[in-house]
Amino acid sequence: MKNLSILLTAALIMISCAKDPCKDVVCLNEGTCLDGTCLCEDWYEGVDCGTEERAKYYGTYNGTLTLSQGGQPLQSAPFVMTISGGTSINKLQFIGTGTNALDSEASLTVTKNSDFTLPSFTNSALGGPATWSGAGTFSGSEVSMTGQVDFTGVGILDWTYTATK
Repeated sequence: MKNLSILLTAALIMISCAKDPCKDVVCLNEGTCLDGTCLCEDWYEGVDCGTEERAKYYGTYNGTLTLSQGGQPLQSAPFVMTISGGTSINKLQFIGTGTNALDSEASLTVTKNSDFTLPSFTNSALGGPATWSGAGTFSGSEVSMTGQVDFTGVGILDWTYTATK
């Protein structure tokens, strides 16, 4: 019995002396440490969760915006889009310049960080009120978007945009 007591005491001392693998690990942005590795909250990545996932999409994209109706292209034009940080961690600011200038904030979906939606907004594209909406995907340095635009007094057209940064 005495040997068992000594053995249990020694085991408890060894366990209490074991180093906590998370003792010196700092996880940012509400990340948590598990066995010495940071588990990041949604929209953060990196060894210490210090990198916003959306930051990899920031930049200027050059491509072509095409308007079509019934599957038939009507107009294509060069279009430059700049992506920067939005009002919250899952939003991107979308500012476009070109033949059909757009200015809106695009919301990334939570299910796949590379997919996003472009909430409905109205501007004066092509000289009249137009309401735009759509969705898209980032893939490396490329972006592709599709949607619809409702030109007041003209009707609804489909649009596509493909670009690289």
